[in-house]
Amino acid sequence: MSVNGTLDAYMGEDAEGKSMRRWAPLILPEATKQETDEEEQARKQKEEEEAAEYWRRKKLEEEEAELERKRKEAEERRLEAERDPSLFEKPRQLSKKELEERAAERDKQGKRLRKTGPNKTKFDPEAHAARKEARGEK
Repeated sequence: MSVNGTLDAYMGEDAEGKSMRRWAPLILPEATKQETDEEEQARKQKEEEEAAEYWRRKKLEEEEAELERKRKEAEERRLEAERDPSLFEKPRQLSKKELEERAAERDKQGKRLRKTGPNKTKFDPEAHAARKEARGEK
């Protein structure tokens, strides 16, 4: 027995073992499936629209935050420049004479003047004895 084609009656038992009439919804596979597909498509479309709106708002918020951060940094730099303008001055261009002097200093730096090599480190017994005598050693 069915009611309007959507409910089906059957005899069941409760927890005490008494028989009773129960009702169960009828599942119509074709009609339900079509509605489900349409509902699912509508739900997916709605989710996509909500996600797009969320990301659009989030991007706008990030852009606004970035602009605000840049404004604050510019204001801080401006205030710092007002306090100490020497921090933001460009370095002075060196003259030709100063550049030549600096190049000459660089040429001198890092060059070892003492001669080192096999002949200078070779043991010389005569020179060694002469140094000992000069120091007063035996």
